[in-house]
Amino acid sequence: LESVGIRAFVSGHYLTGAAGELPPLGLVNVMVAGHDWPQAREIAIRVDAALAERRAAPEFGGEWAPDPA
Repeated sequence: LESVGIRAFVSGHYLTGAAGELPPLGLVNVMVAGHDWPQAREIAIRVDAALAERRAAPEFGGEWAPDPA
């Protein structure tokens, strides 16, 4: 996001150390200003799609991780 001029803040990354004590999903969040939301959302959608494609790639053992959405 920052590479395209969108200021972003990551929160909750410190909670990953509590894995097992807390639910594994929804701990880490990326926050952007409201006016940056539409562009940031489009970037996030493209990143999610690329990651899903990579998970399904045969060289990575096929679809090894479900999409949490």
